[in-house]
Amino acid sequence: MLPANPFARVRRPKVERFQSETVGLTEDEARAMVAAADAVPGPTGPRTAAFIRLMIELGPRVSEALAATIADLGHQRGHRTLRIVGKGQKTRVRNLPPATAAAVDAYLEARAATAGIPVAQLTGPLFATASGRALDRTDAYRLVIRVAKAAGLESKVTPHSLRHTFATVASDRGASVKQLQHALGHASSATTDIYIHARDQLERDPSQLVAAVIG
Repeated sequence: MLPANPFARVRRPKVERFQSETVGLTEDEARAMVAAADAVPGPTGPRTAAFIRLMIELGPRVSEALAATIADLGHQRGHRTLRIVGKGQKTRVRNLPPATAAAVDAYLEARAATAGIPVAQLTGPLFATASGRALDRTDAYRLVIRVAKAAGLESKVTPHSLRHTFATVASDRGASVKQLQHALGHASSATTDIYIHARDQLERDPSQLVAAVIG
Protein backbone atom coordinates (compact mmCIF):
# COMPACT_ATOMS: atom_id res chain seq x y z
CA MET A 1 0.00 0.00 0.00
CA LEU A 2 1.26 3.49 -0.86
CA PRO A 3 0.72 6.38 1.58
CA ALA A 4 -0.31 8.73 -1.24
CA ASN A 5 -1.53 8.62 -4.83
CA PRO A 6 1.57 9.10 -7.04
CA PHE A 7 -0.64 10.30 -9.88
CA ALA A 8 -2.53 12.93 -7.89
CA ARG A 9 -0.76 15.85 -9.64
CA VAL A 10 -0.65 14.30 -13.08
CA ARG A 11 -2.83 16.04 -15.67
CA ARG A 12 -4.76 13.83 -18.01
CA PRO A 13 -4.05 14.24 -21.73
CA LYS A 14 -6.71 16.06 -23.67
CA VAL A 15 -8.67 13.79 -26.01
CA GLU A 16 -10.93 15.14 -28.71
CA ARG A 17 -14.37 13.69 -27.96
CA PHE A 18 -15.70 14.11 -31.46
CA GLN A 19 -12.79 12.62 -33.37
CA SER A 20 -12.42 9.00 -34.44
CA GLU A 21 -9.34 7.32 -35.84
CA THR A 22 -11.48 4.49 -37.22
CA VAL A 23 -12.40 4.99 -40.87
CA GLY A 24 -15.09 3.10 -42.74
CA LEU A 25 -14.60 1.45 -46.11
CA THR A 26 -15.82 2.87 -49.38
CA GLU A 27 -18.72 1.12 -51.12
CA ASP A 28 -16.34 -0.60 -53.55
CA GLU A 29 -14.14 -1.79 -50.68
CA ALA A 30 -17.19 -3.09 -48.80
CA ARG A 31 -18.29 -5.04 -51.88
CA ALA A 32 -14.77 -6.47 -52.18
CA MET A 33 -14.90 -7.58 -48.54
CA VAL A 34 -18.23 -9.34 -49.07
CA ALA A 35 -17.03 -11.00 -52.28
CA ALA A 36 -13.85 -12.22 -50.56
CA ALA A 37 -15.88 -13.56 -47.63
CA ASP A 38 -18.27 -15.37 -49.96
CA ALA A 39 -15.29 -17.02 -51.66
CA VAL A 40 -13.72 -18.47 -48.50
CA PRO A 41 -13.50 -22.25 -49.01
CA GLY A 42 -13.90 -25.09 -46.54
CA PRO A 43 -16.05 -25.58 -43.46
CA THR A 44 -15.49 -22.04 -42.13
CA GLY A 45 -16.65 -20.42 -45.38
CA PRO A 46 -20.38 -20.13 -44.56
CA ARG A 47 -19.63 -18.68 -41.11
CA THR A 48 -17.20 -16.14 -42.57
CA ALA A 49 -19.68 -15.06 -45.25
CA ALA A 50 -22.47 -14.65 -42.70
CA PHE A 51 -20.32 -12.73 -40.20
CA ILE A 52 -18.88 -10.26 -42.71
CA ARG A 53 -22.27 -9.55 -44.28
CA LEU A 54 -23.91 -9.06 -40.89
CA MET A 55 -21.18 -6.69 -39.69
CA ILE A 56 -21.27 -4.56 -42.84
CA GLU A 57 -25.01 -4.59 -43.57
CA LEU A 58 -26.25 -4.25 -39.95
CA GLY A 59 -23.34 -2.47 -38.26
CA PRO A 60 -23.55 -3.98 -34.76
CA ARG A 61 -20.79 -3.63 -32.21
CA VAL A 62 -18.55 -6.67 -32.47
CA SER A 63 -19.44 -7.52 -28.85
CA GLU A 64 -23.14 -7.51 -29.81
CA ALA A 65 -22.58 -9.79 -32.79
CA LEU A 66 -20.50 -12.23 -30.75
CA ALA A 67 -23.03 -12.26 -27.90
CA ALA A 68 -25.98 -12.98 -30.21
CA THR A 69 -27.53 -16.42 -29.96
CA ILE A 70 -29.54 -18.50 -32.39
CA ALA A 71 -32.58 -17.80 -30.22
CA ASP A 72 -32.17 -14.09 -31.02
CA LEU A 73 -33.13 -14.77 -34.64
CA GLY A 74 -36.80 -14.38 -35.42
CA HIS A 75 -39.51 -13.11 -37.75
CA GLN A 76 -41.65 -9.99 -37.42
CA ARG A 77 -44.20 -8.74 -39.96
CA GLY A 78 -42.62 -10.84 -42.68
CA HIS A 79 -39.07 -9.72 -41.93
CA ARG A 80 -36.15 -11.87 -40.81
CA THR A 81 -34.92 -10.25 -37.62
CA LEU A 82 -32.09 -10.29 -35.12
CA ARG A 83 -32.52 -9.19 -31.53
CA ILE A 84 -29.42 -7.31 -30.38
CA VAL A 85 -28.59 -6.64 -26.75
CA GLY A 86 -26.52 -3.47 -26.51
CA LYS A 87 -24.92 -1.36 -23.82
CA GLY A 88 -26.89 -1.19 -20.58
CA GLN A 89 -28.78 -4.32 -21.66
CA LYS A 90 -30.86 -2.19 -24.03
CA THR A 91 -32.33 -4.30 -26.80
CA ARG A 92 -33.20 -3.41 -30.35
CA VAL A 93 -34.60 -5.58 -33.12
CA ARG A 94 -32.94 -5.23 -36.52
CA ASN A 95 -34.22 -6.20 -39.93
CA LEU A 96 -31.83 -8.61 -41.66
CA PRO A 97 -31.44 -7.72 -45.37
CA PRO A 98 -32.28 -10.65 -47.67
CA ALA A 99 -28.64 -11.36 -48.58
CA THR A 100 -27.59 -11.31 -44.92
CA ALA A 101 -30.51 -13.51 -43.92
CA ALA A 102 -29.62 -15.97 -46.69
CA ALA A 103 -25.98 -16.06 -45.59
CA VAL A 104 -26.94 -16.64 -41.95
CA ASP A 105 -29.40 -19.39 -42.90
CA ALA A 106 -26.81 -21.08 -45.16
CA TYR A 107 -24.32 -21.01 -42.30
CA LEU A 108 -26.81 -22.51 -39.85
CA GLU A 109 -27.76 -25.20 -42.35
CA ALA A 110 -24.09 -26.15 -42.80
CA ARG A 111 -23.60 -26.13 -39.04
CA ALA A 112 -26.65 -28.34 -38.48
CA ALA A 113 -25.49 -30.77 -41.17
CA THR A 114 -22.10 -31.07 -39.49
CA ALA A 115 -23.80 -31.75 -36.16
CA GLY A 116 -26.19 -34.22 -37.78
CA ILE A 117 -29.31 -32.48 -36.51
CA PRO A 118 -32.12 -30.35 -38.02
CA VAL A 119 -31.57 -26.60 -38.07
CA ALA A 120 -34.51 -26.21 -35.67
CA GLN A 121 -32.56 -28.09 -33.01
CA LEU A 122 -29.51 -25.82 -33.13
CA THR A 123 -28.86 -23.84 -29.96
CA GLY A 124 -26.11 -21.70 -28.54
CA PRO A 125 -24.17 -18.74 -29.93
CA LEU A 126 -25.01 -17.45 -33.38
CA PHE A 127 -21.35 -17.50 -34.40
CA ALA A 128 -19.57 -20.52 -32.96
CA THR A 129 -16.30 -22.39 -33.34
CA ALA A 130 -16.15 -26.06 -34.33
CA SER A 131 -16.20 -26.95 -30.63
CA GLY A 132 -19.41 -24.97 -30.10
CA ARG A 133 -18.06 -22.05 -28.09
CA ALA A 134 -18.86 -18.51 -29.16
CA LEU A 135 -16.34 -16.70 -31.31
CA ASP A 136 -14.39 -14.18 -29.24
CA ARG A 137 -12.90 -10.82 -30.17
CA THR A 138 -9.59 -12.35 -31.20
CA ASP A 139 -11.37 -14.81 -33.49
CA ALA A 140 -13.40 -12.00 -35.06
CA TYR A 141 -10.37 -9.75 -35.51
CA ARG A 142 -8.38 -12.48 -37.23
CA LEU A 143 -11.33 -13.39 -39.43
CA VAL A 144 -11.76 -9.80 -40.61
CA ILE A 145 -8.02 -9.36 -41.24
CA ARG A 146 -7.91 -12.53 -43.35
CA VAL A 147 -10.87 -11.45 -45.45
CA ALA A 148 -9.50 -7.92 -45.89
CA LYS A 149 -6.19 -9.34 -47.10
CA ALA A 150 -8.00 -11.65 -49.54
CA ALA A 151 -9.98 -8.62 -50.76
CA GLY A 152 -6.73 -6.77 -51.50
CA LEU A 153 -7.37 -4.00 -48.99
CA GLU A 154 -4.16 -2.40 -47.80
CA SER A 155 -5.66 -0.17 -45.11
CA LYS A 156 -6.13 -1.58 -41.62
CA VAL A 157 -9.57 -3.18 -41.43
CA THR A 158 -11.06 -4.22 -38.10
CA PRO A 159 -14.52 -5.34 -36.96
CA HIS A 160 -15.12 -1.79 -35.74
CA SER A 161 -14.29 -0.28 -39.13
CA LEU A 162 -17.03 -2.47 -40.61
CA ARG A 163 -19.46 -0.79 -38.19
CA HIS A 164 -18.23 2.58 -39.44
CA THR A 165 -18.70 1.34 -42.99
CA PHE A 166 -22.36 0.59 -42.30
CA ALA A 167 -22.88 4.09 -40.91
CA THR A 168 -21.15 5.99 -43.70
CA VAL A 169 -22.64 3.99 -46.56
CA ALA A 170 -26.14 4.22 -45.05
CA SER A 171 -25.72 7.98 -44.57
CA ASP A 172 -24.48 8.45 -48.13
CA ARG A 173 -27.52 6.54 -49.37
CA GLY A 174 -30.02 8.69 -47.50
CA ALA A 175 -30.41 7.28 -43.98
CA SER A 176 -31.14 9.99 -41.40
CA VAL A 177 -29.07 10.55 -38.27
CA LYS A 178 -32.09 9.48 -36.20
CA GLN A 179 -32.39 6.20 -38.09
CA LEU A 180 -28.68 5.52 -37.74
CA GLN A 181 -28.68 6.42 -34.05
CA HIS A 182 -31.29 3.75 -33.38
CA ALA A 183 -29.65 1.18 -35.65
CA LEU A 184 -26.24 1.68 -34.04
CA GLY A 185 -27.61 1.78 -30.51
CA HIS A 186 -26.13 5.19 -29.70
CA ALA A 187 -27.45 7.11 -26.71
CA SER A 188 -26.49 10.41 -28.34
CA SER A 189 -26.75 11.56 -31.94
CA ALA A 190 -23.38 13.29 -31.45
CA THR A 191 -21.74 9.87 -31.39
CA THR A 192 -23.56 8.94 -34.59
CA ASP A 193 -22.20 12.10 -36.25
CA ILE A 194 -18.67 10.91 -35.52
CA TYR A 195 -19.33 7.67 -37.38
CA ILE A 196 -20.86 9.45 -40.35
CA HIS A 197 -18.16 12.04 -40.88
CA ALA A 198 -14.99 10.16 -39.92
CA ARG A 199 -14.31 8.66 -43.37
CA ASP A 200 -14.85 11.72 -45.56
CA GLN A 201 -13.04 14.39 -43.57
CA LEU A 202 -10.30 14.74 -46.20
CA GLU A 203 -12.68 14.70 -49.17
CA ARG A 204 -14.97 17.28 -47.55
CA ASP A 205 -12.20 19.57 -46.35
CA PRO A 206 -13.35 23.15 -47.12
CA SER A 207 -9.88 23.87 -48.51
CA GLN A 208 -11.03 22.27 -51.77
CA LEU A 209 -13.88 24.77 -52.08
CA VAL A 210 -11.57 27.72 -51.51
CA ALA A 211 -8.98 26.35 -53.94
CA ALA A 212 -11.66 25.94 -56.62
CA VAL A 213 -12.49 29.65 -56.29
CA ILE A 214 -8.90 30.93 -56.12
CA GLY A 215 -7.69 28.71 -58.94
